[in-house]
Amino acid sequence: MEYDEQEKLVEISIEVFTNDLENILSRRSGNNVRLDKSTRVAQLALAYLNETIKLKNYDGHLKTFSWVGMEPRADTVWLYIETKMPEGFEGISIRNCVFFELFSDQVNRVHIKRDGKKADLVFKPGDDFKAITPTLGDVK
Repeated sequence: MEYDEQEKLVEISIEVFTNDLENILSRRSGNNVRLDKSTRVAQLALAYLNETIKLKNYDGHLKTFSWVGMEPRADTVWLYIETKMPEGFEGISIRNCVFFELFSDQVNRVHIKRDGKKADLVFKPGDDFKAITPTLGDVK
């Protein structure tokens, strides 16, 4: 996850196993979803990510993500989403529960980059929102 100060965007890149993504999208849609053959993959994936990755701005309003794209690899796929954040990066928080409904021991790591600083947040089932800005210190 990275904040683009110039564009006032939060950009998120997510790497997942292809079979896990196909599994969850198939369950949710009631149809067999294949990333290389299904026509609605982007729409289904974006809907899923908007439900499982939540980002709140400084006053607690949830942001909605837009689809940027998808990049399949051998056994994984990179998903790219973004959201406008004109109010800035200060005081925001995130929750990531991707695949928690599939795996009781799922662990998600969020790498955060801003102004040359990096930090990680770890999410396990049952975790709530975690503040981002304190993780990176007093970043201006």
